[in-house]
Amino acid sequence: MRNNLEKVTEWVLVHEGGYVNHPEDPGGATNMGVTQRVYDGWRRRKGMPIQSVKKITKDEVVAIYKDQYWDKVWGDHLPSGLDYSVYDFAINSGPSRAIKFLQRILGVTQDGIMGNVTFSAIMERGDIENIISALNYDRWQWLKRLRHWKTFGKGWTRRVMGSKEGFQTEDYGVIDRSIMLWRQKGDIPPPKPLHDGANVKTVDEKLSIVEETKEGLNLDNAAKFGAGSIPAWMTAFSTVPEGPMQWAVSAGMVMVFGIVALWLFKKLR
Repeated sequence: MRNNLEKVTEWVLVHEGGYVNHPEDPGGATNMGVTQRVYDGWRRRKGMPIQSVKKITKDEVVAIYKDQYWDKVWGDHLPSGLDYSVYDFAINSGPSRAIKFLQRILGVTQDGIMGNVTFSAIMERGDIENIISALNYDRWQWLKRLRHWKTFGKGWTRRVMGSKEGFQTEDYGVIDRSIMLWRQKGDIPPPKPLHDGANVKTVDEKLSIVEETKEGLNLDNAAKFGAGSIPAWMTAFSTVPEGPMQWAVSAGMVMVFGIVALWLFKKLR
C-alpha cells in the first residue's frame, strides 16, 4: 500500500545499517542496503558522475529503494503486509527473485515480473496472511541452503523470522511485522539494530549453475502451502541473476541437451 512506504522503508534501513564491505558478502561494498553497482547505475542514469557508495545520502537511498524495488514489486498496490514482505525480500535478494517466489506460491508463471496476472492471483486467492507466511518461510528455507549460511545465517534468520520461528505479536521479524500490518495492529515493534549480518546481500553471482542447483529453492514449504513442485534445473535457472548470466546459462543448457541428444542418437542408431 502506498501509505506503508515510508514506514517499511525505515524498517528496512534498520536492518541494512550503514557502510559494510565484508569479504564474504556477495553484494560487495554496500551502504544502507545499496550496492556500489546499483549506485553506479542509478547515478549514470541521472547523468551524475559515479562515486563511492560510502558517500550515498539517505535521500538517494530512499529514491533508489522506491525506483528499483518498491515500484518494481508494485508496492503501492499490494495488500498491506505483503507489500513489506516482498519489498524487504527484493532489497536483500533482488526484485525478480522475490517476485518469482511469490509467483510460485500463487501457482502462476514465474517470470519475475509483477504484472496483472500475478496481482489478480493475489486478489483472487485472498488469504493474504497465509501468502505472507509462505513467502517468508520459503525465503528462510532458501537462505539456509546458500553457501554463506554458516557466516550470516543468524542475521538472516533474525531479519526474516525475528527471535522465534513463525509469527508472534511481540517479535520483530519481517514475518511478524508483515502479519501485524495485514491485521492493522497499531503498535508494531521496529526491527532491532543488530550487527549480525542481516544486511548481507543474497544475490550470489559467483555461484555456478551446479552450485545454484544444490542451493536452490527448498520446496518443502511449497507443498505445505499448496504450491506446485518445480524441476531442479528450473529452480536453478530461476535463481541465476538476470541479464548476461541468465543468457549464458540458457545457452549452456541448450548445448548440454544437444550433446545428450546426439549421443543417444548415435547409440541407438
